[in-house]
Amino acid sequence: LNVRQAPSTSAAIVTYYNGGQSFTYDSKIEANGYLWVSYMSYSGVRRYVAIKNLSNGTTYGYDSNNFSFNGTPVTSNNNPSSTPAVPQGNKGQQVVALARQQIGKPYVWGATGPNSFDCSGLVQYVYRQVGVNLPRTTTQQEYCGHAVSFNNLQPGDLMFWGKYGSAYHVGIYTGNGNVLFAPQPGQTVKEQPMRYYMPAFARRVL
Repeated sequence: LNVRQAPSTSAAIVTYYNGGQSFTYDSKIEANGYLWVSYMSYSGVRRYVAIKNLSNGTTYGYDSNNFSFNGTPVTSNNNPSSTPAVPQGNKGQQVVALARQQIGKPYVWGATGPNSFDCSGLVQYVYRQVGVNLPRTTTQQEYCGHAVSFNNLQPGDLMFWGKYGSAYHVGIYTGNGNVLFAPQPGQTVKEQPMRYYMPAFARRVL
């Protein structure tokens, strides 16, 4: 499956998906004789993949509704089966429970889940599952909500490293002095005591 800069078979190919791979899209359009699915890349640029020729009915992928690509689903954001079940409890508890479900998944720069994450992608993904839409990057997320002191932390608070206005890393406070985050390439999502890697400030968005 070719990934293009625009919904046209003459548009430049920027990457591709092999059989057995899957991706998540957020919209569908019909253009230039094809049905396209579209998603926003980690760099903030919209990409397009043709999954059906409208003139002859040939399909090139399988989404959870109609299409198949070597038997592997091309998952959609509006597919209930691709959305994790939200645990019971208040939103802070829900955030922590959902974040812990991601422990062990690899850090990949620019990844926003569900199989890999960077630090801000993990935060954005987990909060989205409880109905809170956060921006994509750490430097955007640090302006969300309001400041909270370390003496008043609650599960689900955002923890930042670096100076306010130029934070370089973000995680989720899970309670009892612990923080959960996607660390760096070669490592996986983990939870550990804050004292091992002390954040600089916290924000509350719930």
